[in-house]
Formats: sequence, C-alpha cells, structure tokens
Amino acid sequence: MKKIGLALLFLELTLMILASFDCVWSIIDAMDDVDKTLTVALNYDGGQFSDYLWKRLSKNVAWAPMILALSYVLLTCKKQWAEAGLFLLGLVLVIALSDQVSSSVIKPLVERLRPSHEPEISNMLHYVGNYRGGRYGFVSSHAANAMGVATYLSLAFRKKWLMVSLLVWSLGVCYSRIYLGVHYVGDIIGGSLIGVTAGIWCYELLLFVINRMHNRSMNQLSERMVAKHFLMVCSIWLSVLFLFSYTAWRIYSPYVMSIIANVY
Repeated sequence: MKKIGLALLFLELTLMILASFDCVWSIIDAMDDVDKTLTVALNYDGGQFSDYLWKRLSKNVAWAPMILALSYVLLTCKKQWAEAGLFLLGLVLVIALSDQVSSSVIKPLVERLRPSHEPEISNMLHYVGNYRGGRYGFVSSHAANAMGVATYLSLAFRKKWLMVSLLVWSLGVCYSRIYLGVHYVGDIIGGSLIGVTAGIWCYELLLFVINRMHNRSMNQLSERMVAKHFLMVCSIWLSVLFLFSYTAWRIYSPYVMSIIANVY
C-alpha cells in the first residue's frame, strides 16, 4: 500500500507542476472539451424516481448505513477502546484531509467553474430542485470523501462483501454529482484520486501507531474488532437500504404503475 500511496502522491504533484507550464494548457483545453461532452452525455432527466434517488444519495442521508454500522462495531469493542478510538480518529482524519484539500486548497487554486455555472453547457444539463452548487467544482469534495472513506475502511476490515458494497456506494455518490449537474467527470476523477490517497496514507499511519503500541498487525486488529459483529453490520446496512427502497417505492409506485398501464 505504501508504494501505491507514493505513486498516487507523485502523480498528483507531477500534474500540479505540469499545470504551471503554458505548453500544457493546450492539452488541458482539449481534455476540457472532452470532459464537457462526456458530462453532458452522462447527465440526463431520469424522471421523479431517479431525481429522488440520486439527490438522496448525494445528501448526508447516504452516510447513515456506514455511520450506524461503524457505531455498532465501535460500541461493542469493549476493552479494545484504545484501538477503536485510534481507528475512529483515522477515519475522521481521512474525511478532514479529503474535504479540506479538495475544498480549501484545490478549488480556490484552480477556480474551475462547475458545469452548472459554465455558460457553454449550463443550459444543456438537467438539475434537481434547481440546485446548482457553489461556483467552483474542481475537485469534487463528495468524491474525495466517499473514496477516502471506502479506501480506508476496505483496507482496515478486509472483508470482500464490505469492500464491494463500499465501492458501489462510493461510485453511486460520485455519479450522483454528475446526475445533479454540479460536477464534471474530471472533477470526480480528481476528487477520487485525492480520497484514495488520503485513505491509504491514513491507514498506513494507523497501522504504524498500532504496531508501535501492541506490536501486532492491522489484520489481527481487524479480525478482533469485526469478526463477532460482521453479521450485525451487514444487517444494519441491509435494513437501512430496505427502508430507503421501501419509502421510495411507496412515494413513486403510483407513477410506475401508471407508466406500465400506458405501455400495455
């Protein structure tokens, strides 16, 4: 993981340095045109159900299953409170780094307009509830936070089911920003790189601290923290997702049934 983290960090620093040369801007302009075309193609009006789905996934409520699952694991760690505290502190650090680097450093430095504020394509996009976001969008804080959390938790827990579900969730959060018309695909890719880098390095920092404290590996820590409670974690995830799906169905089932009736 250290090699991957170093490679990503080197890539990001290299791109920032290259962006300072005038000769590179012609390439950036060409990539910008492709980015705009791809964003317009992926953004569409999916109707009321799609609007509801992607808006909810983009909002804070999308974090509820993860927060509930983590809270249960941490509260049931019993005597392992020090390890649980360090684990939680690492997660907070991932979110803080991802959010602050993307929002407080890169966005004001690059000053790239969001697609919803770009006169060239703003009238070609679909918006939900007239939400347009702030003025600048590169990089996406949502993508950075989601990918950072997914990377950190995947490395810590090493459970295939959880890794897959976190990947699907984070990709859903990323695409929701494109569907809402407030981010380019390039914003999402840039934010994802920031998040993955933050997730890897915070995990390595946690691993270093745990090894120094108890001289044991993170895999052993993960097994002790999660093994007995993994089924409960899965149950919390599935319960919240079921309630979300059931609520959405109750609200929009009349529209779905009317469409089916019109087709047949």
